[in-house]
Amino acid sequence: GLSARRPSNLSGEADSLDSWKPSVYYVMLILGLASMVISCCASAIYSPMEGWSYGESLYFCFVAFSTIGFGDLVSSQRQAYANQALYRAGNFLLILMGVCCIYSLFNV
Repeated sequence: GLSARRPSNLSGEADSLDSWKPSVYYVMLILGLASMVISCCASAIYSPMEGWSYGESLYFCFVAFSTIGFGDLVSSQRQAYANQALYRAGNFLLILMGVCCIYSLFNV
């Protein structure tokens, strides 16, 4: 009969995929740690470059990474920076990575 047939390849693949799915808590932990590391590293850069305190820099990271964007602190607003091109590229990459991590964390 039909019940004696082998399971189709698709159901076998689905069963094997269930074993590698990470726990939601594990994903949240990794994204949370990544967000904190990125925020701390970015704050260490923003603090001396923008003349903000470390706390202000962390606040800026949260506001920027979560895309709230109050506008009370804005990076790259000075006329000139030491290594301006490098700073702006780093600023872009840090904000991009932070936004990706926070967005993913909010949607887990």
